[in-house]
Amino acid sequence: MARDDAPLTADVDLGDLGLDTGGHLLVKRALAALPVGGRLAVRGTAPDVAVQLRAWCRGQGHEFVDGGGDADGSPGGASVRMRAVVVRGNADTGRWRGAERAGGAAPDGIVDEPPSRWGLAARGARVEAGAPELHFDLDRKREVWADEAPRLYRQAVAAQWNPETAVPWDAPAALPADVEDAVVQVMTYLVENETAALLVPARFLARLHPHFREVMQLLAVQTADEARHIEVFTRRALLHRDAPGLSTVGGLT
Repeated sequence: MARDDAPLTADVDLGDLGLDTGGHLLVKRALAALPVGGRLAVRGTAPDVAVQLRAWCRGQGHEFVDGGGDADGSPGGASVRMRAVVVRGNADTGRWRGAERAGGAAPDGIVDEPPSRWGLAARGARVEAGAPELHFDLDRKREVWADEAPRLYRQAVAAQWNPETAVPWDAPAALPADVEDAVVQVMTYLVENETAALLVPARFLARLHPHFREVMQLLAVQTADEARHIEVFTRRALLHRDAPGLSTVGGLT
């Protein structure tokens, strides 16, 4: 890292642009022409531009040196011109020192046991050091991964359907009262079964390390499928009745 008294190698005047209105593009372009450790003088009159620049530098891995401010020479000296120095860093300096790559983005980049410090990071992303650890007890490849998981997920997504349009709810259908009551009872039983089928993958979802994202997505699609089944069976049960049927002890267990 360059010393605070090292000579400046470039400068940029943002005028009245804030970083939220495009000023960051000027700073980014100027820094791109500097070597790592190069020092860029930045000036500007926009309100809070120094605060914005400090936050932007931290996010980008650069060092921010506050140079204070002075009157910009406008009538009455109403505006204060911010002065600061930005020292160009890279992925191994500043905020991103100690960061690590969370495996590889493709399935062949899956690691055997992703650490809890990777948290919710996307697989293959660069993970900032010092992030809070999130513990997932299903975090071993040999226990949760299957090579066909990506294919099964794609297949599950392709098989999605819309209950609103897939079922002709307005089609005329008049059943004898006792038959309709039997249908309602069957639908009630199916709702209970689909609820159980939803809860099983849902319980695993919160325990699975996100590093195994294809498995996580597959479980999520399965959960959504069961939710859709519950919707359809409930809607059919209530199509001609005001309430579902009986919920028996055997059905609940």
